[in-house]
Amino acid sequence: MKPFEFGVYSLGERIPDANGNSRTAQSRVEEIIQMAKMADEVGLDIFGVGEHHRLDFVTSS
Repeated sequence: MKPFEFGVYSLGERIPDANGNSRTAQSRVEEIIQMAKMADEVGLDIFGVGEHHRLDFVTSS
């Protein structure tokens, strides 16, 4: 057994930047997919995507 696992987690938030601009849902999903690919390439143990219940998150149920 490994002593610990290391990974990253995303809720797919679409929080506006300092100028009040938000990314599109499509671009945010594409970013999450790219993050998952990078996590795999560098050997992270976990890449998690959480389910959320608000419309300003692209992983909303």
